[in-house]
Amino acid sequence: MFSTTYLQDATDPIIGNTAEVCYFFRRILRLYEVVNTTMPILATMRAFAEFRTSIGPTSGFQSFQFRHLEIMSGVCKYWDNGTKNAEGKLHIAEIEFNQRYGEQVAQWFELYRQHNLTYYYQILINRAAGNSQAECLVNLQTNTNASAILQCFSAYDNLQRRFHKSHLGLAITQLKIVGADIGTGGTSFRDYLAKYDREEAPLFPGLEDIL
Repeated sequence: MFSTTYLQDATDPIIGNTAEVCYFFRRILRLYEVVNTTMPILATMRAFAEFRTSIGPTSGFQSFQFRHLEIMSGVCKYWDNGTKNAEGKLHIAEIEFNQRYGEQVAQWFELYRQHNLTYYYQILINRAAGNSQAECLVNLQTNTNASAILQCFSAYDNLQRRFHKSHLGLAITQLKIVGADIGTGGTSFRDYLAKYDREEAPLFPGLEDIL
């Protein structure tokens, strides 16, 4: 998703040419825009309630690819124990996910520990002049290459938050239709789906104040 190649070069002590990485970053942003546009449409579909019933106990919790993307973004394991019920028992969705993917997820966290978006964001800030994060970000805005990647960071953060909020809105609407009080993963879905916004967002703090 991001490479040290674009972090610094001989002609720019702050960051190298970001045109190529911004190209691929914007493709990711476009995909998120499509997902966020689709989510409200699903909320209005009567057939979606039938679809939810047919998938039974399976859950978006089990999305292997989505967890990979989140780890590459720099999140912590906010979903851990996210399906515990009132008795403290995990739902089968989380148990099966951990059994099937737990080892690989742990490997991802190690692989991307110093190779994720939030890590590179902090490196960029540390290279900028300024006595505070706010000053560094303002100064980075004067660097064309840095400013371009900051715009991508900000858009990505906003789209991620919109996705989680849209997912919550979809769950509330559709679960009301089928008369259910818990999500497909057995979660108290309002608490679980709001957890990302509460514990992880923003991924790139400070950008919301200058962009």
